[in-house]
Amino acid sequence: MRTARPATSTCATWGRWRRACSWRRDTRARPHELTGPSAITYGQIAETLTAVLGRPIRYVPISHEQYKRALLGAGYARALGGRAGGPQPLLRRGNAAGVSPSVRRVTGRDVIPFAQFARDYADKLR
Repeated sequence: MRTARPATSTCATWGRWRRACSWRRDTRARPHELTGPSAITYGQIAETLTAVLGRPIRYVPISHEQYKRALLGAGYARALGGRAGGPQPLLRRGNAAGVSPSVRRVTGRDVIPFAQFARDYADKLR
């Protein structure tokens, strides 16, 4: 499973993002797919966090059925209208692996790679 979601610090710039979109005529009424600069696996995320934080971080893949049971056990079935499953099937099919240039195109700034995010926020992640 690969994902290209933006690093949290990129998401934290929503105020700047909204301001950038509000004055640019070509971006105002268009949806933008926000991604990180590359698709990475959850295993790669764990490896990066292990290296940056200096302690072992593991990603343990679970089956879709295990995921559904965990959601139901935590009471999410009510919030999902009785349908449990979340994004796992879509992620497993690679639907979140695409990379988009939207952040750079709209803000003129590069997206922060996950490793840089981890280094920048290591103190908060410990």
